[in-house]
Amino acid sequence: MATIVFDIYPAISHLNMTLGLAHLYSDQGHKIIYICEPEFEKYVVKHNFRFIGLPNFLFRNSPAFQFQGKMHFFIGNYHLYKSGEKRRTILE
Repeated sequence: MATIVFDIYPAISHLNMTLGLAHLYSDQGHKIIYICEPEFEKYVVKHNFRFIGLPNFLFRNSPAFQFQGKMHFFIGNYHLYKSGEKRRTILE
């Protein structure tokens, strides 16, 4: 069987959105690994998946947060979502 790695953006909502899929694959015999910030380890392990923690600085010092600020990052993503540009890119 395959090993499936979920490299999750460090937010509980992003983690929650993948758990159903992870359980589906796990039930079919695939090995599931989550890679994320250490603060999510207990939550992932509770669902019986392997967890690999990455240092917080890899996420907290990303260019999106460091240079433009969190609000700019979220507003920019919201505009991409509302304009449909993000959906078009994904479909392409």
